[in-house]
Amino acid sequence: MNSTAMVSEGSSTIPLENSPSEPPRKRRGRGPTRGKRSEKVVSTCGHKLKVEFNDQNRRVIGPNASSFANEMGIVVRSMAPLAVKRWKDIDHAQKMPMIDRLKEKYEFETTKMIEESLDKSMNKQWNEYRCKLHKDFKNVGGIEDIGRAKRSKPNSVAEQVDWDFLCDHFGSDALKKRSEVNKQNCSHKQRATTQGSKSFAAHAEEMRNESTKELPGQIEFFRDMNFSKGKGWTTPDAENYYKKMRLDDDAASLENATLRTRVKDLEDQLKNWTDVLSRIPRDILLPVQNDTSQASGSNEDL
Repeated sequence: MNSTAMVSEGSSTIPLENSPSEPPRKRRGRGPTRGKRSEKVVSTCGHKLKVEFNDQNRRVIGPNASSFANEMGIVVRSMAPLAVKRWKDIDHAQKMPMIDRLKEKYEFETTKMIEESLDKSMNKQWNEYRCKLHKDFKNVGGIEDIGRAKRSKPNSVAEQVDWDFLCDHFGSDALKKRSEVNKQNCSHKQRATTQGSKSFAAHAEEMRNESTKELPGQIEFFRDMNFSKGKGWTTPDAENYYKKMRLDDDAASLENATLRTRVKDLEDQLKNWTDVLSRIPRDILLPVQNDTSQASGSNEDL
């Protein structure tokens, strides 16, 4: 029996909307990104947003990196086919229109290396989207009731044939085995970074030295990604790994210093011998040189 809870405030009594027997209302989420911000910026500026790629691995950097990644997610969700098992099963001709869609708002080169980098990034976006659809599949029936899951097509899936394919794929034994393996592999990952979803390339670019234009070293970059003054290290393993890198670096520095000292001693010895030879009279050195040349000539005759 449902009863309306009451609360007194002054002389009036106000009924509460949610009774203890009613389930709590689910808060509406933010929803998927639709690219409105980048579209507004492009229309306001009257030109495309420029995107830069770093020289090491052609990752997106610069102030437009985040909006570019969001736009790529929108393009992949709306244009990439879903009725395939793997990203590499999608033809190159089907991927090029996605890059062309990105170029409607963003200005960037399309060299072979950049296309390969974009392909890897779109592959990641595609996998994350499929992971989200896999969760939807479990929530609407899953393996226990695939028929019900097929009838409950999520709004994010454009075609029923794609959703039917995904339901059969998500319910297959092969995917179930692979999911178990992936779950075990993910459980072994203990490191987390302090930079959230920001890419390593974008963060490294922010750490670039303004005067020398050099990127941070490996040890410095690792510490910045895994340590913060407020919370400390992300995990004990990260701290131990950092200490090991410091010890190895100190040992290498000591070895290099020893080698530099040895080289300096040899250079000093060579200089001393050169000074000694320069002080020997030339008429004493000439007979020695002549004897050496004659001995060399006799050996050639033999």
